[in-house]
Amino acid sequence: MRITKPRRHGGTESSFIFNLPGAPVRASVPRWFNFVHLIFLILFVSPVHAFGQRDIGTTGAQFLKIGISPRLAALGEAYGAMGNDVSSIFSNPAGVGFISRKEVQFVHAQLIADIMLNSIFYGHPLPEPFGNLAFNYVVVDYGTIDRTTLNAPDGSGNPAFGKNGTFSAHDQALSVAYAHHFELFDRTFHWGMTGKLIQQRIDAETANGFAYDAGILYVPPGRNWRAGVTIQNLGYLSRFRTEADPLPLNVKFSGGANFSRDRLRLGMDINVPVDNSPYVNFGAEVLPIPQVALRAGYRYDNSTTDFVGYTAGLGVMLANISLDYAYVPFELLGANHRFGLSAKFGGTTEKPMNRSQNYMPPTPPPPARITSNAAYVWEAPPVITAAPAPNGLIKGVWAMPFRYAGGPADYSWLAEATHEVLRKDWARKQILNPSGSYLVDGEAEVIGSRLILRARMTFKGRTIGTFEAMGDADAPFPAWAELQAGINGRLASFGM
Repeated sequence: MRITKPRRHGGTESSFIFNLPGAPVRASVPRWFNFVHLIFLILFVSPVHAFGQRDIGTTGAQFLKIGISPRLAALGEAYGAMGNDVSSIFSNPAGVGFISRKEVQFVHAQLIADIMLNSIFYGHPLPEPFGNLAFNYVVVDYGTIDRTTLNAPDGSGNPAFGKNGTFSAHDQALSVAYAHHFELFDRTFHWGMTGKLIQQRIDAETANGFAYDAGILYVPPGRNWRAGVTIQNLGYLSRFRTEADPLPLNVKFSGGANFSRDRLRLGMDINVPVDNSPYVNFGAEVLPIPQVALRAGYRYDNSTTDFVGYTAGLGVMLANISLDYAYVPFELLGANHRFGLSAKFGGTTEKPMNRSQNYMPPTPPPPARITSNAAYVWEAPPVITAAPAPNGLIKGVWAMPFRYAGGPADYSWLAEATHEVLRKDWARKQILNPSGSYLVDGEAEVIGSRLILRARMTFKGRTIGTFEAMGDADAPFPAWAELQAGINGRLASFGM
């Protein structure tokens, strides 16, 4: 049902949509989507039998193991559950489903010796009921190598080997990922798949192949943690002349959590590769201010590989542009540095909103920006604890942090302020409850000087209402009041 009413403060109309709790709002999903989910699960389970033995050091296409993104590398590659941007295409493609705007990323890295890596990512969110697409192209250039030839023994004492010019070698891969979500046992799961076209070239010899990754993420509504599992590099590689190598198959178990209003993010990945012993990655990201992210990671295993140790990095975010750097030391081969430049553009595509998105908490609003006579005080509202009702419902509503979806950086505080306005209002009405059956989250966006607020209400993980309000970014109180009225009217229909 849609209800439309004139804005009380003039301007255009606003509307909100709601269904009964038993009939959540959703767009019509084609029947073939259920078939896609079934095929995905079959593909996900099928390679488990491949981990019955350890073929140490026998796999090819080793460049597929490289953590391309600087953010991923700086976090010690513990990105399976933390990933929520276009670079999730390799750690866990289910993370691509959290992209809400078009995104492009360029990566350059100087690896060991004179090996160069260059890559480009592109993420494209599709409107509901469809998911998201992501693309990547990566090329690893091994530079110029001296050609060594075997000389015929002639008894003259000449060396058995000689040099005969040079040759080059490179690896490249083109990847396409798709991510979406499905419901199982009244819970929403995110899934994704990546298909990779692979080519390796050494001089005039080439090997071609195809691989896919499959991943699942569970992000419980109203919680600060997430968990996932990924199958990586399942496929085949053709022969170099007479011999073909298997791909570096890996199973990744991931967990992540955020704390301090999403200013601290922690992640851990447990990897079980087919060509080595299991190893564990740890990563941490701290945001001392919304525009700066400090990152560190650690990789631990019980072998003598040269990849064990600490990583570090930095991210700087200005408006819709991000610059990322990673420092990855190698014990014997020195360190390498990775740089990334990314940009987000276009409008926000409506997606299920929750804490798992790339929410950047803004700083408190400067007093000069508030032009209304109403007072706004930044304080923690009281919280109630309510017992379950006879029908199993728990009275109360809880608000997740709103994210800033785009606009001038000077207005980023509006997202945090919207979140606090709702919490204070519900605390005053004594319906604010972190265990309540109803959850509200949303976003704020500023286009020019126009403020757009969007919110979503969920019931047991199902969307039961979406709300929108518009106003002046320099005078947000009317838009806040309008958003409050829409949400509170929906809550009132439930007896709150």
